[in-house]
Amino acid sequence: MTKSLPSLASLLAAALAVNTALGQNSQREAGDAEFRKDLDAPSTERRVPSSELPSAARLMADIIATTRARDSISARLRHKINILGQPLVGTGLYQQQGRGEEQKIRLELKVQVADQTTSMQQICDGTFLWQHQDLLDKSTLSRIDVRRVREAVFDRRGRRSRFEQIQLALCGLPKLLESLDAAFAFRIVQQDRLDGVPVYVLRGDWRPEQLAAVYPDHKAGKANQADGQGVGPAPGRLPPHAPEVIVLLVGRDDLFPYRIEYRRRVVADENTPQRTQAATPLVIMEWFEVALDTPIDQRQFIYRPGDLDFTDGTDKLLVHMGLAEEKTQ
Repeated sequence: MTKSLPSLASLLAAALAVNTALGQNSQREAGDAEFRKDLDAPSTERRVPSSELPSAARLMADIIATTRARDSISARLRHKINILGQPLVGTGLYQQQGRGEEQKIRLELKVQVADQTTSMQQICDGTFLWQHQDLLDKSTLSRIDVRRVREAVFDRRGRRSRFEQIQLALCGLPKLLESLDAAFAFRIVQQDRLDGVPVYVLRGDWRPEQLAAVYPDHKAGKANQADGQGVGPAPGRLPPHAPEVIVLLVGRDDLFPYRIEYRRRVVADENTPQRTQAATPLVIMEWFEVALDTPIDQRQFIYRPGDLDFTDGTDKLLVHMGLAEEKTQ
């Protein structure tokens, strides 16, 4: 895994930049119950003995495989961001159609800050991945040649790898889930319901080697006693925008990830620093109006840059994946 934060990094970076640029330093709203809900708060359903639950590792593998193998996914997005104490709310759209090398993806995210909108759009038609971002008064557009990436993987490894492996470095929900699974060790906390949908609630803590790779200068906490694999960074040691815990709410019947939370631990009392189970979300992403395996208009996966200038990010991506050497000036 490359040394990058397993998240929708463009959105987080944009939100952080907006907050910084606009100097939004208002107090957190004490009454925001959703953002202050304890990670281990009692469920509306009974906690199920671990012996009655599926293996978390097996469940995560099934979630990723099922999401990747869908004929199509179409869903609206709600996302809430709380970075530097400034709550931001946004909306989005996610569409995915096809499988393997034919899979196409469209992702749109928007965040409203004061009278300005930050937006990010990713469209992959199977040949090119277009990434368009509007941040304050700056607009950027880049393109990645997906076929070049496939060919580079083929040349380096001497065989054609599955497109799913390549897609990890590109875009979409399968990539997001796989990157989270690679960086965090998950355990099933409980069964619950989300808007009436029966879900598994999974909690992920950093895998020791990934935490050390991504944040080599920060100390980890004790290993997760549930599986011995996940670790919690010492509270306050990571950068303020970095998650310490991931929470997934996944449909029990369809294995769809209806809610993803990026959380930070909160020290409840400075005199008792060991009390760090409470966690406050940095980012909450919810999928709703979800349609599975329903055909999508192919025009949704066509991007026309028009007169916009764009940069080619293929070489940079290949270097990031370890498939090419960085060119010197």
